[in-house]
Amino acid sequence: MRSTPTKNSDFAEQNQALTQRRKQDAERIQAERSKAEEELRALRQETELRKQALLNDRYESEAKIQSETYDQLEKLRDHHVKKTESTKTALTEKSTHAMERAKDEKAGLLKKTQRDLDETRRSNLSALKSYQDASNDPFYRLKTASPKLSIESDGAWVSIQAPAHELAHIQIIPEDDKVVVQGTRAFSDQLKSSDGATQKTSSYQTFREELPLPYVISPKDMVIRKYSDRMEAFLPKRGTTSKTEEPKTQKKGVQERPDFPASLGEPTSSVASADKNNPQLRPKTLL
Repeated sequence: MRSTPTKNSDFAEQNQALTQRRKQDAERIQAERSKAEEELRALRQETELRKQALLNDRYESEAKIQSETYDQLEKLRDHHVKKTESTKTALTEKSTHAMERAKDEKAGLLKKTQRDLDETRRSNLSALKSYQDASNDPFYRLKTASPKLSIESDGAWVSIQAPAHELAHIQIIPEDDKVVVQGTRAFSDQLKSSDGATQKTSSYQTFREELPLPYVISPKDMVIRKYSDRMEAFLPKRGTTSKTEEPKTQKKGVQERPDFPASLGEPTSSVASADKNNPQLRPKTLL
């Protein structure tokens, strides 16, 4: 009976010792765990610091590379600017020299041309004393455009032969029973010699010629054709078909090519069209 309490006491002591040991193991494990967590946290912090340091190194390296690249670009830009300025200066100098040379050549050419022109003018000067009387002086001679008149049964033709610059100032004016040919000419020039002398001349000339007709014409139906060296006018007889009248057989909007004689060139301008089927519209052979 005495042995049973002893066993229970031993068991309680053993149980208490085991509990104590378990408690100590738990505390040790908890301490080791806390220590491991602390070490892990420190390791993470160190890792982050190293990572940040690496990033900083990378940024610094890239910034350095960019700075070096920018410096190189600046040097290239400065070199290009200097080269461009040098080229521009050289081109400007060449252009200036070329312009000066061209200006000198132009001035020399103008001077030579003016000298030749003055010499030509001097050679063309007409001295008043060379004419002994008014009958020999061209200034007092009667001027005419030398018109040629051709009378036909249906109308009259007037033809004037003259250079183009003269034809521009000649007029053909039709009246009832006559035709008037009139015109004007003007000339003015000035010549300065090397000794300072000045010569001036101005002349103005008009001419008028009346050509009678054997019948009454229709002035409003007159048609004029101008060529490079002559002009022709057709003055239809009153009561005949006008040159500007279109034949009835011709379709509206259709115009045939004029039938000019082989002796005449193509007209440079025309007031009205001609039709080859109408004998009144054909150019007549002048007397």
